[in-house]
Amino acid sequence: MKTTKNPRNRRRKPRATVGTGRGFTCAIILVCLLGLWLRFPALDQKPLHHDEANQAVKFGQLLATGDYQYDPVDHHGPTLYYLTLPLAWLKGEKSLVDIDEWTIRLVPLAFGVGLLWLPILARGALGHVGVLVAALLMATSPIFTYYSRYYIQEMLFVFFTLGALVSLWRYQTSKQVSWAVWFGLSCGLMHATKETCVLSFAAMVAGGGVILFEPWRKAGRLDLRLLGQPSAAAWALRGWIIVALVFFSSFFTHWEGVAKALGAYFHTVDRAGGQGHEKLFSYYWSILFNYSEEGYSCSELPLLLTGLLGIVFAFVEKANNPRCRAARFLAVYSLILWFIYGLIPYKTPWLALNFLLGFALLGGHGIDRLLKVVRFNDARLAISLLMAWSLFAAHGQARKATSAYYAADMRNPYAYVHTTDDFLKLVGEVKSLSVHHKLGIGSRIKIFTTSETEHWPFPWYLREYERIKYYVGIPEDGYLDAEFIVVHPDLKEELLKRLSKEYYDPYTDYSLREGIILNLIYGQGIRDDFIEAETVP
Repeated sequence: MKTTKNPRNRRRKPRATVGTGRGFTCAIILVCLLGLWLRFPALDQKPLHHDEANQAVKFGQLLATGDYQYDPVDHHGPTLYYLTLPLAWLKGEKSLVDIDEWTIRLVPLAFGVGLLWLPILARGALGHVGVLVAALLMATSPIFTYYSRYYIQEMLFVFFTLGALVSLWRYQTSKQVSWAVWFGLSCGLMHATKETCVLSFAAMVAGGGVILFEPWRKAGRLDLRLLGQPSAAAWALRGWIIVALVFFSSFFTHWEGVAKALGAYFHTVDRAGGQGHEKLFSYYWSILFNYSEEGYSCSELPLLLTGLLGIVFAFVEKANNPRCRAARFLAVYSLILWFIYGLIPYKTPWLALNFLLGFALLGGHGIDRLLKVVRFNDARLAISLLMAWSLFAAHGQARKATSAYYAADMRNPYAYVHTTDDFLKLVGEVKSLSVHHKLGIGSRIKIFTTSETEHWPFPWYLREYERIKYYVGIPEDGYLDAEFIVVHPDLKEELLKRLSKEYYDPYTDYSLREGIILNLIYGQGIRDDFIEAETVP
């Protein structure tokens, strides 16, 4: 007798939830899109920081000539420049004059968004909820958002650091040598990006050492297989060396760069002394926990508090399984790195990204563990709602920090000694006046300042002008006249006495950045030409 199946007994397909493959992937994609939405708008509106301009000009030289030589004194590693090349080629740009703010800032933006995807490789260590929370913390964090729009090495360095951490985790749990290779390649990229990689490596060693000697470890067994498999360690070391050699030798064209890379740490130690950026040990917490300055306020409380929660779970839960060991490793890694950067006198806000990366991952671990420890659904719902509200508040602060109004405002702690919008008015004045001058972009421009740092970011904004010269102070001899002269007020009186032509002085102060004022003077004939051109119907 033929039987028929009851439709009600048919197995229903499970819905896609965060814990399933499809639902989890969709959630991560949405987080990446959120991060992109916060980071992408108006990349060209904020004036370039002098460090950004310095990096951009260095890249322009590589783009135009194909030649790059590693300079450990005024620049960091070569990865930023070489990884910008494909985008410039794609846009058909061939020289410094061709590139714009979109070209250079899209590079850190791409790595800043890619950073949100990488935790998915460590879902065994963080849990599915932990991966999403860690990604959301970085996606909505004001400091991660702000410096994903900054053409400096830091966001690339943080991306490669996370690549090294997740590769190390995957190797520990899979025993696959390929992950050891990825770890080595990531370490090589870290090395070729910033000399400060040694601090991150020291924190990694400290994290591994604590796990090795932790008192609650069972019977001396430790799952650090990288130490137990010489072949894997050798492959990791090969990957590291190959990447470092390729980049520091400028793809085997300047081997002097390899020697300079080995000696770069003498300069790095000297720079760590401060060089005008000396700050107290408490500096990072003062700008991250609850910063307020003349009506502007911001904080990274969601990231910091969840990170501290993760640290608590890391040491309270004394189980000897891979996930607990990974949490303890991250806790030690993050705290050691924070302590090192706190001790070093030289401090800039973007350096905080290095230990905040660990806090974000620990935050994901902490929330995931908390939701599993709490037994009541109402309590879980309350925790989820509180987390959602915190992330929404962080998203609002990220938008404010990157807005046109605050992005270059000195009250914003992330706009560190940043170029002001007022400087763009000076540049605009030079460009609008030169349009009506017979020489145009062939006009001579001379810039007299009290230090070399005050020359930047002029080389970027006046890059189409070929007849431009820079001076620190006023030279004792030589021809000083030019169509346009930018001068520091302290040098202005002496300069005017030595000029041989008549100049128009609008008596306008332009702020380069906080505490630095510049003046613009130009030939009387240029002003007359401009007025005539503007008044002719």
